[in-house]
Amino acid sequence: MLATRSFCTLDAGIPVRVPALPPLELYKASLRRQVHALGPQSVLDVGCGDGSLLLELAFSGFGPCTGVELFESDVALLRANGLDVVQGQAEALPFDTGSYDLVIFEHVICHVRDAAVALREAARVARRAVLVLDPWYDIGVASQRTARDLHACLAAAGGSTLPWTLRSTAQLAALFLEQGDLEVDYSQQLVLRDMPVSRVEALVEPHLGRPNNGDPIQARLRSFLTRAEGGISEEGAILLT
Repeated sequence: MLATRSFCTLDAGIPVRVPALPPLELYKASLRRQVHALGPQSVLDVGCGDGSLLLELAFSGFGPCTGVELFESDVALLRANGLDVVQGQAEALPFDTGSYDLVIFEHVICHVRDAAVALREAARVARRAVLVLDPWYDIGVASQRTARDLHACLAAAGGSTLPWTLRSTAQLAALFLEQGDLEVDYSQQLVLRDMPVSRVEALVEPHLGRPNNGDPIQARLRSFLTRAEGGISEEGAILLT
């Protein structure tokens, strides 16, 4: 069942005297607080990226901390930096049942090909909890709807080695509940902050250099450049456990 529902919109317009953190870093900080609250004795970070979360948790004393990465080249680089990382994919984790207290997906579920299977595998490997941080958009806000449409258009334009699928809160919660008689706690978080024009350009322009051939996706991407000034905000995040 769904144990808790909470919603938080953080107003970034309040004056501050210290440099504001990027929204993504604030969402990641929420995930880290949740990890500390759970106090696991072992952690598996699926899709551990540059290994920063893995390294931080290991230094915090959470016992064995292991990462999973898809590509052998990434695994080799992370191992060279002293991290415990194995090659594997989210849908077929190379670990025994109940191997880790906590399994984490930090901005990973949106990139896996079969989220239901990935969460089933995580529930199998985790003794205590599965923690997911994924993109979320407040569609009640115009600039959030535009941001969602931009990222969907970028995904349709291709060019990435990984898929990108945006799921609603209800869809993610349903995927969790499919794994059995679980309690699901989630929070939606949004720091409403304009996406810099330079970032919109960096996301869009690589796709505009390709042959057009009447591609409607390129036309849509060009339209986002005209709306970049104050019309597109940074994504929010959903945190589930």
